Amino acid sequence: MTHKIVQKNSNGKVRETEVESEDLARVLYEETCYRFYASLYLDGYLIHKGTPLGNHVIEFKED
Repeated sequence: MTHKIVQKNSNGKVRETEVESEDLARVLYEETCYRFYASLYLDGYLIHKGTPLGNHVIEFKED
């Protein structure tokens, strides 16, 4: 099955990628790690709300 990933950044740039199911997890991981500032949509659903560049915070919490 083919899935469609759409990235939208705050500058209005849109990037579309079609991905097969077996590659979906890897591609989503790469896209959110390297392009965390862009919002990601998978098959039309928002799955990652973009963070304005320079305002990101990553926290690690120990259990």
